[in-house]
Amino acid sequence: MTLLELSQALEAEFPAVLDLRHAIGEVCGQFVVIDGSSHVAMVHQTARDYLLKTPDLEFSITALEAHRQLFTRSLVYLLDPHLKANLGQTAALTASSFLQYATTCWPYHLDLSRLSLPSSTSLLPLLAKFFRGSYVLTWIHALAYFDQLKILVQASEYLHAFASKKRKMHADDVPHKECIEDLELLDSWAADLLKVFAKFVRNLSQEPSAIYKLIPPFCPKESSIALGRLKFSVPNPQDCKALALSFTDNDTAVLLGGDDKTIRKLDLQNSKPGWQLVNHHLLALETPISGINANAPRYVAFSPNRSEVAVAYRGYPLSVWSMSEARPVARCRRVTDWKALTDAWAGVDRVLWHPNPRQGEFFGLYNEGCVFKWSPSEGSSQEVRVRASKFEFSPNGALFITSDITGIIKRFGLQCWEPNVLIQLTEIDERASEKESEAGSTTQTSSASEVWAETADLVTALAANSEQSLYCAGNEPVWQFIAYSEIGGEVGIFQVTKGRSRSTPFQVELVREIKSTDGVHQLLFSPDSKFFLIAGVSSEKIWDVHGGNCLENFGGVRNRTDRWFMNNPKEDPQNDQQFLDFDVSNATIRTWKGGDILRTSGSIARRPY
Repeated sequence: MTLLELSQALEAEFPAVLDLRHAIGEVCGQFVVIDGSSHVAMVHQTARDYLLKTPDLEFSITALEAHRQLFTRSLVYLLDPHLKANLGQTAALTASSFLQYATTCWPYHLDLSRLSLPSSTSLLPLLAKFFRGSYVLTWIHALAYFDQLKILVQASEYLHAFASKKRKMHADDVPHKECIEDLELLDSWAADLLKVFAKFVRNLSQEPSAIYKLIPPFCPKESSIALGRLKFSVPNPQDCKALALSFTDNDTAVLLGGDDKTIRKLDLQNSKPGWQLVNHHLLALETPISGINANAPRYVAFSPNRSEVAVAYRGYPLSVWSMSEARPVARCRRVTDWKALTDAWAGVDRVLWHPNPRQGEFFGLYNEGCVFKWSPSEGSSQEVRVRASKFEFSPNGALFITSDITGIIKRFGLQCWEPNVLIQLTEIDERASEKESEAGSTTQTSSASEVWAETADLVTALAANSEQSLYCAGNEPVWQFIAYSEIGGEVGIFQVTKGRSRSTPFQVELVREIKSTDGVHQLLFSPDSKFFLIAGVSSEKIWDVHGGNCLENFGGVRNRTDRWFMNNPKEDPQNDQQFLDFDVSNATIRTWKGGDILRTSGSIARRPY
């Protein structure tokens, strides 16, 4: 194991070790050395044998216990919920040296762990947790990434052997139900891992992430990889729609937030589980504000540690309740004075708690789609002035993304709240407002800093130049001109010339503005930049770029979405004066000067795929 791998393996328990090389020398004396390749090793074989074979020494090493600890460290590392996201990031993988070791070596250390040791009782629950969650799929993804899928065969063998040894050890005992289920789970996965390697090794080698969605549908329905095992089902509470579900009490119970202003709990350890009210006062008593009563909740979100619950209403302020005390602890007061919004109490569409429970804050969407951050404990609220309909956090809480009704996705860094910038947007303005509470608020709100960024214009079309480091919509060969169109039909033509310095590599000047009353479906320059085609909804017009006059207007009755224009290939110089007119049935060659038809292919037969 390298020094970096060892450092990452110990990080969870010893995060404060600044110089591991020095620490090893202080703790292990001269028995352990770090060689030229940064590998940590015993000074020589004699010292290794002495420490392993002399059990009465104060600092002796038990090989079987060492394997158990290495197995535990490796599997705990693979239980990191952020690991899946890191597998998609090259930088994160490069920085994680211990990942490859943990991924490939835990089956080996499991096989060499002694089950009879008192400390070995934790092995089965740890394995069961690993194979019951999505962690096993992330592990297979990592094996494929490191080109080590053969470990699946080794893991299958060792899991089966482990389950068999465990059963023999307790042959004379009455095993717990959980133990029986865990061993059956390991047997099932031992069989599945072997089959996955045999059937999908080539697919996984080509696309490691296929293990999540593409491979499970092709596995038998009764296999562990295809679906989880249904332990039991419970009817929904009567006359109640679940708005939020969350595991609690170390995954032994489930919390439900309903639209009937109730919080219910389901005990999964009960042989006959059923929904029980947590506290009939919880969410039931909301104080009217500005003459408005709280109606049915529209969104409920439990905090990461399930100590609090946030409830959003239509036309009523967002409230946070204490789960243990069954009382509201804060209400979200909105920063005002933006686009004539004067009501400090505003309805909220959706809320998400920050994934890190230490943050104690969450993000939400006001009814009109504005994104905000609120800290209930501090009473501070901040906004980013972007319109959104949905948003989600990254697993580590460092980023969040929004989407709007037009399908635009934006990525935000949480540093934008501190109070700097969005990752992709630069203009920042800070404002603050302070206003007294209007009625019955359970928290005092002082000043709130509003942080926002003006959104950039949306990009709806893009063209790249193959010969220069420029991109726009324009003629490809020499980029003498570029053109763009707006939704209203306005078309602008710009001339591009070389700049006079490195800081200004090119200059752009508007030379022509054209109004298309027929809309704009496509823009196309002739190869020599003398002519310009505007394809509208029902007709096409050819314009003289330099003169600014329309040379030809030829109508079309074909479906515009099935029609496209392009310049003729360049093999023949005469082709510079021609362009192609395509639809699903015909291919026509026209002249740039006048749009005359030179020839047409007639009907193009469609061939079945």
